[in-house]
Amino acid sequence: MNHRHNPHGQARHAVLAPTTHDEFARQEFVRAHKEYRVKQVHGGNRERYEQAVKPAFTRHHKRPPQDRVGARDVTVQDPYYRMFSTLLRTRQEMLWSSCQKPVERALPALNARINGATNAAGGSLTLDPDLPVPRYHTAVDIHCQPGGYHTEVMSADAALGIVYDRAMHVYAMGQMAPYNDDIGASVVLWLQQQQPPFKPLRILDLGCSVGHRTVPCARGFPNAAVHAIDVAAPTLR
Repeated sequence: MNHRHNPHGQARHAVLAPTTHDEFARQEFVRAHKEYRVKQVHGGNRERYEQAVKPAFTRHHKRPPQDRVGARDVTVQDPYYRMFSTLLRTRQEMLWSSCQKPVERALPALNARINGATNAAGGSLTLDPDLPVPRYHTAVDIHCQPGGYHTEVMSADAALGIVYDRAMHVYAMGQMAPYNDDIGASVVLWLQQQQPPFKPLRILDLGCSVGHRTVPCARGFPNAAVHAIDVAAPTLR
């Protein structure tokens, strides 16, 4: 049974991976985990530093840490920060796992929908199969996402873009609006309200991922030529 209720409001669309009840519950746990950490744990680092870490350092060295690097070096040894850091890393790993499982199960059908979609809105997609993916992508999993954003697990693959679309919504705790487009939409709205004479002829979205900024720009400035580029084919698809 697919779980269709989404109280945190991500818009349903044709390539949002369907979830079972348990899969959706796991994603909601990850969202709630971050919300708790942000509200109840994160701020404790400053309190702990001011009340324990800094005074202990000062007593031992007869001076406080001299700069942010010194403050960091002593803070990362503190048990509270280590607990916080462990929660942060664990939640990030749970985020990707919870969003990957539904995509993995439904991937052939999701890829077929993407590759078979008609382009009623106009525009085009051009992919360079010989584009060298930069080492800063291939050498590390960006944001801990397994495979980064560029890895393809099958031909004409969009898996990691589909994962990113859902994971971004969970990561932001639903605060990026139903289409994860709050940043792009807010910039466009500000320009329209505060700079109404501004009518761009060309817009470049550099590092566009799945287009959360691109679409608001295209809608807000319909007479502009909008170009969106990225090194990761799965997100562009």
